[in-house]
Amino acid sequence: MGIQDLASRAAIGYATGVSCEPMTCCLCGHHAAPSETAEVRPNVRAFASETFTVWRCEQCGSIHALEAVDLAHYYAQYPFFRQTMDFAVKLAHRNLLRRLKRCGIRPPMRVLDFGCGSGLLTQSLRALGFDATGYDPYSETHNDPAVLDEPFDVLIAQDVIEHSEDPVAMLREFDSLVKPGGHIVIGTPNAS
Repeated sequence: MGIQDLASRAAIGYATGVSCEPMTCCLCGHHAAPSETAEVRPNVRAFASETFTVWRCEQCGSIHALEAVDLAHYYAQYPFFRQTMDFAVKLAHRNLLRRLKRCGIRPPMRVLDFGCGSGLLTQSLRALGFDATGYDPYSETHNDPAVLDEPFDVLIAQDVIEHSEDPVAMLREFDSLVKPGGHIVIGTPNAS
């Protein structure tokens, strides 16, 4: 089951239950015992036998992991770090680039692909004339925080923020990484 399926199945009430422990939503601050939970599997084949409990905030509808998740453990075998440039990747990049152009994002702007995985989007952007840099704290080849020292014109975070324990803090970090008037482009799975 993919991460998109995880959120979708939880969003449609795949499993419901009541937890006795009150939880606080990191997005809206609502504090209550979850009224809706689901058991879901990770999207990494090596961990297919494991499950996570997720819960939905009844106030804002966001979905959260009930237990702390050791992302470094799971990203050690994350398939996107081994991804290669194929037709599907090229198509996804072409669609993203079309949306970026509609927002006025064009070469030679300085772009950060935050959570870049194997760096394929960074490669595509460079080939088109962007000054593109990739950063991913879980990648062996793109984990140098020194690349974050100078501000960017554009920050792209595709399928990243939904993995954060504190997305509001992550948004603040993104804001600190772009120049005043810069662009922050965030893509997430559609949980509905």
